[in-house]
Amino acid sequence: MRGQGYDNGANMKGKHSGVQRRFLKKVFRDLYSACGCHSLNLELCDMANTITKFREFFVTIQRIYTIFASSINRWQVLKENVKGLTLKSLSTTRCEAKPLEKYEVGEFEFLVQIVIWYEILSNVNVVSKKLQSNDVVLDVAIDEVDTLIKYFKKYREVGLSKAFDEAREIANEMGIYARFPQKRVIHRKKTI
Repeated sequence: MRGQGYDNGANMKGKHSGVQRRFLKKVFRDLYSACGCHSLNLELCDMANTITKFREFFVTIQRIYTIFASSINRWQVLKENVKGLTLKSLSTTRCEAKPLEKYEVGEFEFLVQIVIWYEILSNVNVVSKKLQSNDVVLDVAIDEVDTLIKYFKKYREVGLSKAFDEAREIANEMGIYARFPQKRVIHRKKTI
């Protein structure tokens, strides 16, 4: 079985004037299917943008990237202390290091999000790399996606509590108060 797979853009998958159409003119048996990795990436982006706290989390990660990327020495420190991960820019943002440490990175909520996103993105990355390999076979790709779906279902049931436990351990090691900040309730007098 042969096929074509692209991102979900109209210029690529368009039946009448897209790249799909051009290939079908030359090789009529090449069936089009949406790129699984691109679709997976779109889902993760939607998930990250749907929840305000997650959006704020990734803004903070971007600010951290900006701090380290602006100095060769800081970038070297990052590479020496964070092995096996690659830090990439999301967008261009200016920031200051002190407020990050005091108000965002040093909070328990941020640690919980780090643990959650690390777990999710690590699992997605493994599947994504397998789907992009040159010798991937369709039934293996389907099994990998099914395994990822099962992972997400299980994570929904037990993963969050494990993430909280792991974040508490990290917070204790760092001397961070392992609780979410309580929002102050404002009581207003009723006016007649």
